[in-house]
Amino acid sequence: MKRLMASLPLRVAMVGTGNVSLRYLRYLPTSPDVVIATLSDIDMDAARTRAAEFGVGRACPMEEAVSDPGIDIVLNLTPPAAHAIVTRAALESGKHVYSEKPLAMSLDEGRGLVALADEMGCRLACAPDTILAPHLMTGRALIDGGAIGTPVAASCSFVTPGSELWHPSPEFFYQPGAGPVFDEGPYFLSALVTLLGPVAEVSAKAATFRPERKVEVGPRAGAPIVARTPTHVVALLRLASGVLATLTMSFEVLGSTQPPLEIYGTSGTLRFPFPGYYGGGLRLGRKHDGPWQVITPDWSSAPDQDRGVGVEELARAIVSGDRSRMEAPFPLHILDLMETILRAAETGKNETLQTTCDRPAPYHPAASASAA
Repeated sequence: MKRLMASLPLRVAMVGTGNVSLRYLRYLPTSPDVVIATLSDIDMDAARTRAAEFGVGRACPMEEAVSDPGIDIVLNLTPPAAHAIVTRAALESGKHVYSEKPLAMSLDEGRGLVALADEMGCRLACAPDTILAPHLMTGRALIDGGAIGTPVAASCSFVTPGSELWHPSPEFFYQPGAGPVFDEGPYFLSALVTLLGPVAEVSAKAATFRPERKVEVGPRAGAPIVARTPTHVVALLRLASGVLATLTMSFEVLGSTQPPLEIYGTSGTLRFPFPGYYGGGLRLGRKHDGPWQVITPDWSSAPDQDRGVGVEELARAIVSGDRSRMEAPFPLHILDLMETILRAAETGKNETLQTTCDRPAPYHPAASASAA
C-alpha cells in the first residue's frame, strides 16, 4: 500500500533531460512544495550534465529512479512515444506521476494508464499546466461573471513554419503522436475546455504541404526530416454547451496576425495571449471595431515560459487529499479530442467524442497553498 504523504515538500524524480527539462529546472528548485531529488535519462551523460548544472544530487537510470522508495512523484519529460512506458513503470512502482503532454499515444493507452493509477492508489496528472495561468483564470472569471454575455463561439490558432526552426532534434515533432495537433493542440484544447467545457463533436480536414524538411539549428543543422503526420489541420468543434469553435494547427505558415485564442459572446469578445505560456494580459472588446480594454491579471505565476506549476499543484493535492485539476478524466478528454480531430480528417465525417469531463476547478496559487 502506498505510504501517506504527511507534508510538503515531496521528492521528485525527473525522467528525461532534453530541451523541455530546462523549463522545469529553472522553476521547480524555487518551489517550497517539491524537491528535485533525481535526474534520469536514456543518455546518462546528459542526465549527469544536467544534474551538475542545476545542483541536483543524483543522476541514475530510469529503473532506479522510479523504484527508489524515497521518491514521491515521477516527472515524465521523455519524448511522446515513451510517455506510456515510463508512466507505467512509475505507477507499477507505486509512484505518483506528472507527465508532459500528451498523456499517451492513443486514448486506449491513456485509459489503461488511468486504470492502473486507480488500481495502485496513485495520482496521474498531465500537462499542460498553463490552464492555471493568471490570464486564463482571469478570463474564466470574466466569462463566468457575464463580461461577454453568453459564449457562442471561439477561435484557436497556432500557425508557424515548424519546430525545426528552433529545436536541435525536431524529428519527433513530425511523427505520429506529435505534429501540430498533438504538440501544440493540448495548450489550446485544454484552455478551451477550461474556459467553456467539454467538446461533443468534431469535423476536420488535414494536409501535409512540405513533407520533406531540414533541421535548421544546432550541430545537426541540415539533417533531413520526413513528416509522417499531418502538418496543417483545420477543425470545427461543437462543444457540449452548443458553442462552436474553430481550430487551426499548422507547421506550414510563415507569418500570421491571427490571435491565438478568442472567445466570442453575445455582448463581447475576450482575446487571450498564447495559452502555452503563463504570462500575458487579456483584451476585452464590447463594440464592433471599437477600442479594446486591456486587462492585466492581479496575480502572477511562474516566469512566462518556464514550467512546473502543475507539479506543485499535484503535490499539494496529494497532501491535502484533493484531486489535481490535471488528473483524469480531463487529460483523457484532451487526448480523445486530439485523436478524434485526426480521425475526422481521415474519415471526412463528423466524429463524436468518446469521453467527457467537467471544467477544472478555478485556481489561485494563494488559495491552493493555504488549502494544502
